[in-house]
Amino acid sequence: MGKLLPVSNIGVVYSDLGKKQEALEYYNHALLIFRAVGDRRREAELLNNIGAVYRALGENQKALAYYNQALSIRRAVGDRSGEATTLGNIGVAYHTLGESQKALEYYNQALPNYRAIGDPDGEAFILSNIGGIYDDLGEDHKALAYLNQALPLYRAVGSRIGEAQTLNNIGKVYYDLGEKQKTLEYYNQALPISRAVGNRTGEAVILNNIGEVYRAFGEKQKALEYLAIKLCPLVEQWEIEQEKPLPSTILVLFTMP
Repeated sequence: MGKLLPVSNIGVVYSDLGKKQEALEYYNHALLIFRAVGDRRREAELLNNIGAVYRALGENQKALAYYNQALSIRRAVGDRSGEATTLGNIGVAYHTLGESQKALEYYNQALPNYRAIGDPDGEAFILSNIGGIYDDLGEDHKALAYLNQALPLYRAVGSRIGEAQTLNNIGKVYYDLGEKQKTLEYYNQALPISRAVGNRTGEAVILNNIGEVYRAFGEKQKALEYLAIKLCPLVEQWEIEQEKPLPSTILVLFTMP
């Protein structure tokens, strides 16, 4: 079996490099092999990975087709961890498609699985995503309840990126509630963490969000400080390093992983 693993691992490397078509080529080759040798767990892993590539390509219906194949196998073989992962992935796909209730259905199946296997990072991810859906639905207090459960879990496992994203998302909910000081309190906690971990995209989003708070409350000079003086040079530096423009949609909402 050791000789078979490099084929699927090459797919992982290509996917991480953003070379999605090459990843699909290796994943599909590996899938045939694992099916031929009857390795159901590896088959499910490959199906899940193929689904993730299609989701990254924006082809969510294709992603769901592969995720659902993976889910059936993972349940059949008793892979509780894999089941939780795939349930979460299905939830993300439905969330992306704007089908909030379907997303909640799958997130709420994933959550007890992550708790049962003792995976606080996965649990935090699902709680944060559920909070995001309730925020989208305008149910701000429900959103806060879930986000505030996710935050200490991210801190406990040392996920600084997850912590920063959740702080930012809590800030966004307080912004929706019109609570300026609470909004800034959470954004200002998220900002130094994003800087510390070198997450420039996250830093840009938070600077944008802080500037928007000041703009919305009529403090134009403070808004200018964050949007023009702090944000613009950061965006320019990011674009030089990445050799492409920062997508404008990134500065609208700090989306979850």
